[in-house]
Amino acid sequence: MTTPTSLTFREKMSGPFAMGVTSPEDGARQGRLTDWQFVLHAVVTVDDTRAFTTEPRAPGRLTGEVELPGVQGRIPFTDGVFRLFPDPQAHAAGGSLLMEYELTFHHRGTPYHLTGRKSAPPRPSMVAPVWVWQDTTTLAVRLHRGNGTNGEVAGAGVLRLGVGDLARLLASVRTPWADGVLDSGQALGAYARLFTQGLARNYLPYLPWAGKPLADKPAAGKLTAAEGSAV
Repeated sequence: MTTPTSLTFREKMSGPFAMGVTSPEDGARQGRLTDWQFVLHAVVTVDDTRAFTTEPRAPGRLTGEVELPGVQGRIPFTDGVFRLFPDPQAHAAGGSLLMEYELTFHHRGTPYHLTGRKSAPPRPSMVAPVWVWQDTTTLAVRLHRGNGTNGEVAGAGVLRLGVGDLARLLASVRTPWADGVLDSGQALGAYARLFTQGLARNYLPYLPWAGKPLADKPAAGKLTAAEGSAV
């Protein structure tokens, strides 16, 4: 039996965060005043690039560590989930979810569940591409008490991926278990193709090859709040 070709990379995001708030925007505002930072050190693992890049797409795995305001040292986590362009019908002009992160960790015996979203608020299609960098590098996070999103929100904030962080992410990309250079290249190409096609569908929906009509109004049922917008 052929071993699926996997793909991994490391991603570090950090930003202002505060406890006792439920909105990422409010958490970022308070975090800047108090100089509180939340840091996410994540390893994204795609166990099977074919399953990740073809419909129905399997999610990737998240492992790593978090740094919490007021807590010394890093807190490890395992069994997190990473989703890239989870809604194949979404586009940035109508508001869309670009990436989703979920993970659970424990601190002093209490479980906490972190949800993070990179999203695009509704914008006119012709100006949406201007915001690609901000949208794809800004993660709005909420920290829930418990093992899932049903628990109360204990804190929130906005994390960002800087230019240096992106360079380190790209340098960390690996294809474990690849059967040679060709197999590795095909895995990398499949991921890159999914990413670029997702960006085109979200930010250039008016181009014929993007397969989306021009749409300047928010689509019903889509994300309407700029959770990942500039704060």
